[in-house]
Amino acid sequence: TTPSEADFVLVRGTFCIWQDQNVKVTYSTAEELMENVPEILEICASHLLPMLVTNPDYYRPGSNSPMPGLIAAKYLETFPTANIKYIGKPYSNVYDECLSSLANLMKMNKENIDKSRICCIGDSMEHDIMGAMKAGMDSIWIANGVHCMELGTQEGSSE
Repeated sequence: TTPSEADFVLVRGTFCIWQDQNVKVTYSTAEELMENVPEILEICASHLLPMLVTNPDYYRPGSNSPMPGLIAAKYLETFPTANIKYIGKPYSNVYDECLSSLANLMKMNKENIDKSRICCIGDSMEHDIMGAMKAGMDSIWIANGVHCMELGTQEGSSE
């Protein structure tokens, strides 16, 4: 389906764009894709398409390589009133689903789960740590992940 025929936009990765069901345009880098995204987002915005984003992160750990959340941010620049649904941290839907799954495993009601006994672990302050805080859970921040360039640490190092 082309953007002019679509019912919504699905953003789940950053290396290819399906122009219709038979035409896939692949980019060698995510940066190359981002150079081509504005034109496509303009078309989507002209059709008032809602967007579903399955990973709200902006950048890959240890690089400036964009992620789907950055495409959503660009869409909002193009179409400020866009209807965008995010699935993933820091949004509550992912925590609600995890709590439901945990309750199911433990054969108990979700409301009876003691959140003070849950600790979320992540490397993104904007997504992992903020999401845990909004969900009322403790967190551990991995400083050598997505923010390693800002902090001057080596990605994945034990230091």
